[in-house]
Amino acid sequence: MSNVCDISTDEKKEISVLTFAPSPKGGPECLWFYFKVKTYGIKRLKLILKYSNNMLGGGKPENIRPVIKFKSCEWERLSEPEIVNFEDGRKLVIWTLNIKK
Repeated sequence: MSNVCDISTDEKKEISVLTFAPSPKGGPECLWFYFKVKTYGIKRLKLILKYSNNMLGGGKPENIRPVIKFKSCEWERLSEPEIVNFEDGRKLVIWTLNIKK
């Protein structure tokens, strides 16, 4: 079972976008996401996390630092995300990755 939901993609030549959200079922398990992204030649990928406030600690999204692993590399922790704030209190948490082959 996955803890990720509300997934959408926008595939472009220069940068592809993957938008996702924590499962609304609650509990600390929404802290954990595990999903595989097949890049098929894209050079950059933007990951956008929606509804971070539903996650434990998500009220401070600048502290969310997932780990990723490219196929031929070691695990690495992402740097501080870009935060987009909306007037109604929603936030987007964004990481832009250069794809390593």
